[in-house]
Amino acid sequence: MTAQHRSTPNARKDQRGLSLVELMVAMALGAFITIGIIQMFTANQETYRVNIGQARMQEGARFALEFLTSPIRMAGFTGCYSENDIFEAIAGATPPYEADFQAGAIAGHEATAPGVWSPGLGTLPADVQVLVPTDGTDILTIRTSDPSGARLSQPMVTNTDPIVLRNPDDANAYATGALLVISDCQKGAIFQSTNSTEAGATTTIQHVAGAAGVAPGNAVQALSGDGSTYDVDATVHAIESQVFFIAPGTGTNNRGNNPLSLWRKSGSAAPVELVEGIEDLQVLYGVDSDTDGVPNRYTTFQNVADLSTVLTMRISITANSVDVVNETGDGLLRRTFTNTVALRNRIN
Repeated sequence: MTAQHRSTPNARKDQRGLSLVELMVAMALGAFITIGIIQMFTANQETYRVNIGQARMQEGARFALEFLTSPIRMAGFTGCYSENDIFEAIAGATPPYEADFQAGAIAGHEATAPGVWSPGLGTLPADVQVLVPTDGTDILTIRTSDPSGARLSQPMVTNTDPIVLRNPDDANAYATGALLVISDCQKGAIFQSTNSTEAGATTTIQHVAGAAGVAPGNAVQALSGDGSTYDVDATVHAIESQVFFIAPGTGTNNRGNNPLSLWRKSGSAAPVELVEGIEDLQVLYGVDSDTDGVPNRYTTFQNVADLSTVLTMRISITANSVDVVNETGDGLLRRTFTNTVALRNRIN
């Protein structure tokens, strides 16, 4: 007789699915894990944006301070004779802005109210005014000359002779129309090259009276007021001036806005944007009121009675992250950086 298989009450039944409770628990756990991953990803993204913003802010500040401090150190340099009473052969009662050493090796415009500077911006080159410097920010002009220069190859017999130089490193800086300064340790003169020619190892620069093809030309051909001449110890330097100011930049950030930038106008060239994300420039002038060679106080430009007493300058810039990196305020990171710079050609 064949045995029949009988099921018992303890026999295990096949599982046919999850219960509603099990499904809800699984979904809750999955949602919890997903939310955690999203939060971690979002936090990492924000940390990344903040780190990039901080790096960009610090890098911009470093570049801006370097652009500012280097020319400040050299303010007023015109070769061996770095004095304000330099002879001007160039034409016109008022020299071109970049060559107006009589007005001072440094010049400032202090922001005193929205849209107001002291002194006013009317003395600045027109292309600086067109860019509309930002309210509340200072404007700084530095007048100096190329520190390398070129030495005379032969003495000048009279002070109206052409200047024969050993070929300069940058011949373009001494080309026809260039504003130049010649100096030895007793005197100096500002003039305009009316013709520049190279021959072998020398460059000959003419400085005749009249137009040089570009303004202003020379009022006189002589390069000294007393008839004295220049020997081979004299050097000729290309005049360099720089106007620093804050204005809207040409780029856009991650919100489509135009960040403020540090701008510079060099000589007669058009202004160029130097560093994006620099939103403020403030300048204080260290005045030595008791002639002991040490600044006694720092003050604004309009409160400096005698520019010859300014020995140092304190530069403060405010840099930002350019891009929005968080939801606090306007979303920009910002920090103010300050540097104090000695004017090497003004300290005895």
